Amino acid sequence: MERDIFAEIEYDLDAPAPASTGVLIFGGASEDPVRRMFYDMRGLASDNPNTWNEARLFYKQAKFMENFTDDYDGYAELSMYSPCYQRLGYERLRTYFTWRAKARQKQFDPICLSYRFLYIYELLACIGVNDASEALDKLMEVWVFWGKDTPVLNEFFPGWLKDFHIYYELPHSFEEFVEKHKLHSFFGEMFLFDFDAENCLEMWNSVSSYNVFESKFYNTENDALLRKAFRTVLHRLDKYCSVGMHRKTFREMFFTSYTVTWIPFKRAQFHQWLRQNDRTIELPGGEKYICQDDKWQGTHITPRAFNKELASFFIKKTESAIRKVVGYKPGLTVGGSSINKTRNLLLDFGLFPYTLNNIIENTVIDFYAEINRVVVNVDTKNLERIRVESQDTTEKLIVPEPDLMFLTKAEETHVESLPEPILESGPDSQWEALKQALNETERQALKLILDGGTINNFAANHSIMPEVLVDGINEKAMDTIGDNILDFADTIEIYDEYKDSIIL
Repeated sequence: MERDIFAEIEYDLDAPAPASTGVLIFGGASEDPVRRMFYDMRGLASDNPNTWNEARLFYKQAKFMENFTDDYDGYAELSMYSPCYQRLGYERLRTYFTWRAKARQKQFDPICLSYRFLYIYELLACIGVNDASEALDKLMEVWVFWGKDTPVLNEFFPGWLKDFHIYYELPHSFEEFVEKHKLHSFFGEMFLFDFDAENCLEMWNSVSSYNVFESKFYNTENDALLRKAFRTVLHRLDKYCSVGMHRKTFREMFFTSYTVTWIPFKRAQFHQWLRQNDRTIELPGGEKYICQDDKWQGTHITPRAFNKELASFFIKKTESAIRKVVGYKPGLTVGGSSINKTRNLLLDFGLFPYTLNNIIENTVIDFYAEINRVVVNVDTKNLERIRVESQDTTEKLIVPEPDLMFLTKAEETHVESLPEPILESGPDSQWEALKQALNETERQALKLILDGGTINNFAANHSIMPEVLVDGINEKAMDTIGDNILDFADTIEIYDEYKDSIIL
């Protein structure tokens, strides 16, 4: 039996297709122009399927079929992983191109998921559009139309949209794009460290095992209070890490980074068709992509273990502290089991679980006191009158100082022995406050360090770990002077800028 000359375009899914063999005749009738088009399109492949670069072949065929439209009234189902034209038969190709013509006019008729991915692959390669901006707009049309009903799209789209902003030079930044389309929830980890953003709490909640928005305490009345307090806590933790013993950033507590060759649009049929200019792309969260000589290197950010537990602890502890300062009942208990899992990681940052507790609690107390601070405003028009009246009152109350020339010896001695007035504010008062905050053991340890000694034996004699002793001193310094004073690397030292200021 003679082989059907159209077997090539009828092939589906598995078997390779033969090369073109000449003019087509169908049932004695004239050539079918649609079949001819498909035949020529498939002829772009080599005779040996083992040599196909499917992504490159897909791009070549997509460009070939870029302006093709169809009006097929039939329909053929399709279920294929990583679909491509070369593996589709005649009816499926006609089904797709008829549907695509309508989709380009924003008419998204129901169709199999595999066909939708074909259309998405085309847009990723800027097929059928004037430029990358138009392709991006059409990608968003697809995602908005199908996103909620097609969860698998939510698995692929965020990464592909990010890659789109790296690979193509667009007139806007990735941050602007995310803000415009309100996509922060899909890129929560990238925006964790924008502490001043209004949706900061949402970003942290998206990577937390504790959902604060389901808390009984969270409501419209407490919303603003909780958000502002949490942003303040994050700022304080960030500062604590950056000036702490090990000088590591708060970001490093959550993520590690590594650099690899970057390939755009993974798991898509995508051929790198566009010659790239040398450039560097920096994205929120620390990701960086460098293109040189049309080759890409990407610095990827990888979450550490127990990220969810840490984020959960920060949110839950902040809420617990807020409940306490406002007198909300019942209180919120924050167990230590989850945070203890990260103990080794925290120690690398000079932190102990109880230190985190204290930092968050004290920050919330300070925050709440600040927002409830009473500010007295004085009308400047009345300042002169107030000054005159107060001067008159002062003159009446002033007791003249004794003339030392006429004092007896005993009186002179009494005057000279009067104590100097204590300043109520300024740098000296901060250091005096630190002195009062330190206990006797901490003061003795600080004196030893100030004199150039070590505290290992001293700490052992007092049954306390040197790290705990240093941490306690630094914690009190943070509360009084706003910074750590001890550096604990190989040895324990006082930062040079504070050596002359310490009062013991």
